Amino acid sequence: MNRWLALTERNIRLYLRDTAQVFFSFLSAGILVMLYFMFIANHYVDGVKAETANLLSESALYFLVYSQMMAGVIVLNSVSLATGALLPTSMDFVSKRYQSFQLTPLASKGLVSSYLSSAFLISLLLNSLVWLTSLVMIGSLTGYWLSFDAIVQSIGVLLVSDFVSCGTIFLMTVLVKSVNALGVFNGVAGTFLGFLCGIYIPYSTLGASTELVGSVLPWAHLVVWGKQIVLGDAYMQLGISPAAQKIFDHELFSSENLGLLGNDLPLWMMLLLAVLFALICLIVATFILSKRVRAR
Repeated sequence: MNRWLALTERNIRLYLRDTAQVFFSFLSAGILVMLYFMFIANHYVDGVKAETANLLSESALYFLVYSQMMAGVIVLNSVSLATGALLPTSMDFVSKRYQSFQLTPLASKGLVSSYLSSAFLISLLLNSLVWLTSLVMIGSLTGYWLSFDAIVQSIGVLLVSDFVSCGTIFLMTVLVKSVNALGVFNGVAGTFLGFLCGIYIPYSTLGASTELVGSVLPWAHLVVWGKQIVLGDAYMQLGISPAAQKIFDHELFSSENLGLLGNDLPLWMMLLLAVLFALICLIVATFILSKRVRAR
């Protein structure tokens, strides 16, 4: 246990020691948040106005749009932050430094869990700061605040999305063993996942094929989960009718259950599959790492 804690602490310190890396982790998340607040939100608000015929006030419209967008952003951030947090791990694989840890009684499972735990804690901390900052910005700009219950539930989205992202990216780290490859993936994933998960543009605009592709991605269902939490609270505060909610969910915010490849599966089942997918990634990563160590 002490060895596991020591290695976990070592990985966290190694990440924090690189101030440029920490700065750019915050910078990428900050740029994404500012793009939403300054540009993309206006596009959404125009679409909502067209659907609601100006039945809602300007502040209420922006409260809806900001809330559902940031629910998607924290899921997208979990991918980029997990990638950044696992860069020191990738460096260990490139330099084969991880083999030195096998001289200790720490087993391969302990090595994997230490890498994962450090990446998860880093990603969760940074993502939580982004989310809390966004909540303050939304409340300050619109005059509406998410309820305490909605905030608590959104923490669950943070926990699950960071775990899924860390598990998936860790398997990639073990397979590619390249810092540059992870950096390229991080840039590409941020662009494509934003569209495939219905964050940048709703599925009603992108088309049914994009929605089908998104339904196989675990992050798309996490986005839906987050949106349903914040929008449910916003609908209640603004007194929006169930009929209007269906229009918002389907046409504007892509917050309806996606199912899987056109099959109508409940959201809880898709979230369970997302967690199962992350666990499988971790099991495969542990097997590959153990086999690699035995072969040295």
